[in-house]
Amino acid sequence: MTLDDKIAWRPFVADTFSMVTFSWVVGGAMELCSGMALEQCVRSRAAMTVVNLLSGRPYGLFRDYCLRRCHVDESSSPVTKAVVDICANVSFSIPLYAGQAYLVAGLDGEQLLTSTAAIAGLVIVVGRPYGWYLEKVRDWLNVPKETD
Repeated sequence: MTLDDKIAWRPFVADTFSMVTFSWVVGGAMELCSGMALEQCVRSRAAMTVVNLLSGRPYGLFRDYCLRRCHVDESSSPVTKAVVDICANVSFSIPLYAGQAYLVAGLDGEQLLTSTAAIAGLVIVVGRPYGWYLEKVRDWLNVPKETD
């Protein structure tokens, strides 16, 4: 395996690791605070781990696309970065969460509506912190920036 082959795996590992760890900590806390039973929360987080393993890198690519499309770079204002991160996170995360909460965690209609609304609110609040965390994990793993 060459150095270039090893570098090619870094974005996948960084994006997947950041999504799994952020989801367990922040998503789990929010689910418990919204009234979900511990057992349901654990089932939901376990299911989301599978989803996050499959969607971590696609989300990273989607976020990168959104940033490029909106001409966001390191010199962009914090507000611009936040708006793009929030929009990318909401449009990607909410459908995934609602689907798994219904199909896997077995939430009834009222629980699904409550938890999805809570997660939507959470995703808006944590959109930029997650984007920042993803950037830090990528830096930590020496993921080359697209402009490198």
